[in-house]
Amino acid sequence: MLQFFFINSFIALALTANIGILEASPAAAPSSVEPAASHLLPPPAEDKPCKIIDSASLDSMSALTLSPNPADNEDSLPFLKAFREAQADGQLKNLWDFLTTHTAHENMKMVYLKNALLISARKILKNIAFKDFSETFLARYPFYYRDAGKIPISFALYLDRLVKFGNLDEGDLVTAIIFLDRHLQLNPACVFSQESQHSFLAVTVLIAQKLNNDFYFANSHWARIVGLSPITLNCLEINFIENLNFSLEIPREITVLYREALGLDQL
Repeated sequence: MLQFFFINSFIALALTANIGILEASPAAAPSSVEPAASHLLPPPAEDKPCKIIDSASLDSMSALTLSPNPADNEDSLPFLKAFREAQADGQLKNLWDFLTTHTAHENMKMVYLKNALLISARKILKNIAFKDFSETFLARYPFYYRDAGKIPISFALYLDRLVKFGNLDEGDLVTAIIFLDRHLQLNPACVFSQESQHSFLAVTVLIAQKLNNDFYFANSHWARIVGLSPITLNCLEINFIENLNFSLEIPREITVLYREALGLDQL
């Protein structure tokens, strides 16, 4: 009963803060996006041109390197593990029951998915204390803010902004979560933390939309949405994909695995 009270309190606060997904037209043009400064977020690392991938590196990409199968070691996939825990302890069921009882929205599953992501992110952050801000580390993983307290927008409201103005759908968000887990699995030193959550979300939804849709926003437009300069966003995208070993294929069974952990197809 106490657990149900806490989850209801969290969702009530989330909905009061206008976290719910707002419907946007799939054909929305860039002009529909609210004006945004190029630095809604400060650049995680120095705002400078990223490294150039040479021709030798490009040649080596011809053979696709797939990431490990999540089913082999789910403990190395923080979000999949958190979804399963939230499913097992009844948090996701309580979330869905609360939303269907107290809210009305055309795309209730998207509202559910977004809040499930917030619940799981909170679970992960409870066990993370990031401290490595060495230049060597940040050169390889430029996703971290040295002072997360200065970020002027919460992760929940940032997620709402990206979903709304990026016209993201359910499939885009699930794909973004899979890519984030894959990156964390292949790069265990690079953790999801208060200092990296915003930039990880920005780059994963951008990549997910490109892969899932024939028509998608250009990086220059996404830069306005995520609040980073185009240079910084381009660098984060290149770095993220390189850290995935340029493995962007997602087998159908992996997507099914995540959707089952979230309980999406049973709603």
